[in-house]
Amino acid sequence: MTVIGFDAKRFARGRPASHESKERGCSGFSTHLGVGVSIDDPRAFADRYTDVNSKLKGDYQVEDDAPFFSSSHLKKHSGMKKAISFADRLITEMQEYISSVHYSYVILSQKELPAIRTGGLQSYTKFVPTADFVEKLGPMFPYLTAHSFLWMNGYSDAGRLELHIDGFRSKQTRAWDQLSGRAEPKIFTRGDECNPYISCADMIIFLTDAKLYGQHLLLNRENLEKVWKGHDFDVTVQFFDKRNIPYYSWEDNTSINLAKHLARPAVFLAVDSIELKGHDLYNEEEDQDGDRPQKMRSIVEQTPVYHAAVHYAYKKGGCLKFFSRTEDLALMRDGDVFIHVGANSEKIARALQQGLKIEVRSGLEVRNIVEKERHC
Repeated sequence: MTVIGFDAKRFARGRPASHESKERGCSGFSTHLGVGVSIDDPRAFADRYTDVNSKLKGDYQVEDDAPFFSSSHLKKHSGMKKAISFADRLITEMQEYISSVHYSYVILSQKELPAIRTGGLQSYTKFVPTADFVEKLGPMFPYLTAHSFLWMNGYSDAGRLELHIDGFRSKQTRAWDQLSGRAEPKIFTRGDECNPYISCADMIIFLTDAKLYGQHLLLNRENLEKVWKGHDFDVTVQFFDKRNIPYYSWEDNTSINLAKHLARPAVFLAVDSIELKGHDLYNEEEDQDGDRPQKMRSIVEQTPVYHAAVHYAYKKGGCLKFFSRTEDLALMRDGDVFIHVGANSEKIARALQQGLKIEVRSGLEVRNIVEKERHC
């Protein structure tokens, strides 16, 4: 079965051209760039992907003990120049395992369309300035890219595809209704760290941005094909314009419930004093609960416990999420995993076991399990 990993990131040149910045006299170009990476032999790809990452980790002196990395992690710990070099070598090594790369982005003219209509279905109609509307598409764009892929390739083959989509947040849209109604997407929170196919999509987005910037190229179909000329995989492109608005605008304020589609087992990590307040379902760039939780989360991400939790989620074929009291009771299912660090987190885990058949591990237990697997 073919697996397709989807991720998306902001793509910007100059200063963001939001409604507020326009009022201040600032301008720039900002959109979202989504990628879907198609892999026909997912097992061979995953094995090779971890091997290549392990080799590059040594070459670039990346100390973190994870099976693979997100581009944001590499930028943070190695700097932009080394991160680009790492990603370039990685994709060069992996190109024979990739059958195609699909791109999506959104282009809406503020002159032609100064505002976008949203709501209207059991909610107030609201006209959102076009630049702000595009900005709001960011947290939705991983699944919008998956919808774009199926739209372009047809839904007849959806049953033979596994769609692995990075975590997102969104209100209800026709695009999601079509996607979830005709396929069975799997949502991986922290997918660019615990899912090799999504990680590869993330790396390709990052490297595409770097290649376009380095060659002074605009974001368009021809240039997306140009920067990958000579590589083994095919490149397809579809951009969203005003004709697609009915599919990706929202008609009501109801959020999409991802519990049914969350990759299982979901691995929840709780560390004392930072049982987080929510939104970690979403891409880390959008994941902000206030300065202190975000700062604490960043600290935990640098620890051996976190890297072991990432590895544990990857090996189980699931996803990873920082534990949130406010939203995770609705997300948890039998068979999920709860990793605790600290006495309070352990109490929460034991309380959850009163109603759910979940696996409970301490952070040290998970570290020991992962280390043992590595030496087998």
